[in-house]
Amino acid sequence: MPILVLDDDRDLLEVMEYLLRQSGYAVYTFDNGREAWEALRHGLRPSLILLDLHMPGMTGFEFRDAQLRDQQLASIPTVVLSGHAMTEHDKAQLGAVRILTKPVEPAVLLTIIKAHRVPQIALERDVS
Repeated sequence: MPILVLDDDRDLLEVMEYLLRQSGYAVYTFDNGREAWEALRHGLRPSLILLDLHMPGMTGFEFRDAQLRDQQLASIPTVVLSGHAMTEHDKAQLGAVRILTKPVEPAVLLTIIKAHRVPQIALERDVS
């Protein structure tokens, strides 16, 4: 099962995708919440969601609210990534398993992913 990464910063999205793929994870990336939400509604079932809060179209807050209201999607663990300070009310409203402040250290992110037992895929090895 893949990791779903949502962030409107395309450079950061590419770096996260590269890091996760090189670490052996299947990854789906989206630069806006609306497209990611539609993918979930049409059957995408990630084992973990990495969610930026400030995105155009559908914010991370709106995405998470919709996710929590959907019985089939509410149980997908979600880690919020934000470059902005949040109030305790915001944190409680999100109900995320973790809230990390950007920039996130790769080792911290990978530790959290491993703690959630996200399955890795076999990496192709050059055997020549």
